[in-house]
Amino acid sequence: MTEDIGSSIRRLREALGWSQYQLAKKVPISQKQMSRIENHQVIEIPRATLIRLAEVLHTPLVTGEVNRWLYLGGYRPLIHPNLPLPPNADTLLARFNPYPAAVLDVAGHLSACNPAMENLFSAFSLDLPIGQSVVPALCRPTHRQAPMLSRAEVSFIVRRLLLEWSLYSDEEGWIVDAKRQLARDLGELWDYLSETFRPDAELLTPWPAEFVINIPLLSPRPRFIITEVLVSRRPDLGLYVLYPMNDSAKTWCLTHSPGRAAAT
Repeated sequence: MTEDIGSSIRRLREALGWSQYQLAKKVPISQKQMSRIENHQVIEIPRATLIRLAEVLHTPLVTGEVNRWLYLGGYRPLIHPNLPLPPNADTLLARFNPYPAAVLDVAGHLSACNPAMENLFSAFSLDLPIGQSVVPALCRPTHRQAPMLSRAEVSFIVRRLLLEWSLYSDEEGWIVDAKRQLARDLGELWDYLSETFRPDAELLTPWPAEFVINIPLLSPRPRFIITEVLVSRRPDLGLYVLYPMNDSAKTWCLTHSPGRAAAT
């Protein structure tokens, strides 16, 4: 049986050794209201209160439990870049060895990646620390080697990002910050980017999409298909896996990607 919101909150509070009063004070709401929430005597808990409870308790942000609460309350999910990763992130990534895999947040920031993806970045002298957007790095490599992706593939990535952002309101602060950051990193005005790469749901190819990776000195060029794997209860995250489409890509993965064989 699925645990209700109040029972979840009580369990998490007790695990931290807090009284109802202590938790209520951190939110802040009254201790009486806290008691009513835990005993499911509140018909409608405000969205902001549920999110604040998740922030104070912390664990619901990491596991995505907060989005189950919001779903039960009839609210849109919490989408925000740079939230903590779920505890099973490393296990999820390891499943796809020896193929490159990375976890990106909804704004395209690198949250985690497996050794295979690290080696792929290294092939292009790309130093991508956790928290940095992969989009500018792929679109405008700073090294003198051939671009990692073609212009058409870069266009696909940017359009896909804009399409995903279009689902959320500009009233959410992270949207405005992400747009400004992307424009600044690409050295373009936001109006130019939004006009040039305007997403069209009818024309945009959905994931998965095939990419040709221009790995220096390797011929024929490796071809990969990129597939998004959903992360349970975390709509702010996507796990992206590059599956080889030709022998050149398979050989590169086996040669440069440590780890056990990938799951089929």
